[in-house]
Amino acid sequence: MKKKLYELSFLIVFAFCLWGTEASADNLKRLSIYKKNQEVVQYYVDIADTYDKQKMGLMYVKKMPKNQGMFFIYGKERNVGIWMKNTFIPLDIIFIDKNGIITEIVQRPDTRSRTTTISKEPSKYVLEINLGEAKRNNIQVGDFVSLSKQQ
Repeated sequence: MKKKLYELSFLIVFAFCLWGTEASADNLKRLSIYKKNQEVVQYYVDIADTYDKQKMGLMYVKKMPKNQGMFFIYGKERNVGIWMKNTFIPLDIIFIDKNGIITEIVQRPDTRSRTTTISKEPSKYVLEINLGEAKRNNIQVGDFVSLSKQQ
């Protein structure tokens, strides 16, 4: 009986995950990247500030609009590991230190890879955006990231 209840619970959770196959625009926060040349790039991000949200990340998302992403907030600065389990969209992964400075940008085009990408520098934040957006927007190491307190 417990096994069947566990299986049913798993199927319900799995179906719920598949239901949300496109990044939602609800409850997104504005994130600004201040570039060295004084330009500002705006993103609207979903916040992953709990273990469960971080573990889920962008799993099962099949499409993410331009200038949207996910912003991970960790309790303390550390070397962060990111992997692409059940992530269907290729990503740019931007590691950010406790002061909001971009320390590293990694492209992850292979969505099937289970290899963990570990930040070279301690990070408190990670921004995941569509693959190629960092290059298109000329986002570079040393740029400053700020999350708006308002929606």
